[in-house]
Amino acid sequence: MTKDSVLSYSIYNNNIEDKDCKNWVNVSKDILDISYRLHEISSYEWNQCYGTFDCGIKGKLILNDTIYDYNLNSGGWMRLSSNGKEVYLGAKAITESSRFISINYCDEEWD
Repeated sequence: MTKDSVLSYSIYNNNIEDKDCKNWVNVSKDILDISYRLHEISSYEWNQCYGTFDCGIKGKLILNDTIYDYNLNSGGWMRLSSNGKEVYLGAKAITESSRFISINYCDEEWD
């Protein structure tokens, strides 16, 4: 069994004029902790309930013996991709709001 770990990361900011991105806290050292705290969400919920900003962190990590490409976006979500499959994770708890520019803004529970 392989220990969960971050294999690589690259911080991106595609719009240096974006005031929100300039103020986004660098969370690169907390990527694994964040992945454990986020909730699995559907692609529909991700599309409807989360903002996407021009800043975040991309790279590779190992979770539960699987290597994933990841995109941790400052909009409060993370996408994990491996072998053609994608898993979406999203911040729902107000306690996570301090790590992101925004988090889930839907009031409904999705099934």
